[in-house]
Amino acid sequence: MKPLPVGLAAATPTALEPRLAASDVVSSPPPADADTYVPGPASAPEAAPVPDDAEAKEKDRLIREMIRQAPDEASRGEVVAALSAYPVRALQVVHDYGTRIEIYDFQAGEAVPEYLPTLSYANVAGAYNSKANVLGTDRANASPFALIHEFAHALDAALNDVSNRGEWNGAYTLARNTNRVVRDYAKQDASEYLAEITTAYLIPDERLLPLVEQGLARGAHGMEEREFMRMHQSLSNGSLHRIDPDGYALVDDLIKHDIYEDKPRAPSPAMTAEEWHAFEVARRASEA
Repeated sequence: MKPLPVGLAAATPTALEPRLAASDVVSSPPPADADTYVPGPASAPEAAPVPDDAEAKEKDRLIREMIRQAPDEASRGEVVAALSAYPVRALQVVHDYGTRIEIYDFQAGEAVPEYLPTLSYANVAGAYNSKANVLGTDRANASPFALIHEFAHALDAALNDVSNRGEWNGAYTLARNTNRVVRDYAKQDASEYLAEITTAYLIPDERLLPLVEQGLARGAHGMEEREFMRMHQSLSNGSLHRIDPDGYALVDDLIKHDIYEDKPRAPSPAMTAEEWHAFEVARRASEA
């Protein structure tokens, strides 16, 4: 689907990419001509090591401060567990950008928020609206796959739309044209490509099967088990490295260098429902 005028685009997957593959993202430009990507240095910048317990506590703090709403502590814990796959610096960048996370319970009667309307679609698991700077999903769809993917869109936005850069468009175009993708949904555009390969990069090979089994135990989001497994069979670090080495090098550079070296975008505090409504009224009036 074409981007909505407010900057929120709903991705409509093919029949082979239902539910979890669907996500929303803003400001996705048409792919540019392929550029040659030269990987940056392989090692991360030197920094004082953070003790594991201190690092885990800092991740927990940052993620919980971003969660603006959730049905219960169990839901919050699932978000913390999923997004802890990101390094502290990535969480800090998105946290300071003002992004907020919302987990809904539609089965309990919660309404779909106006700033994430595509969550009402049967084939959409998660959404991120860059204008509102809100990431959301229903608790039934709050899998690590969906959460890591949508958070990647927020990180992309916080880093001044890194997916718009020539090297990202070049890698995306090459992967799309050669079918070297970890999931078909990565072919949508450069921003979805970034989100998909970031998700794969952050999921260790040994964690993939347990996560898929966890998804199957939760009902596979109404999908056939075979299809659910097919959709996720390559969504891991090793598979990404094997299938799309250029994309792997890009996201490796993003996680190990760009989040430390790039100047983040100025904070854009997440809108409330009231602020979003006022924004929409003003937008419509300006277009009248």
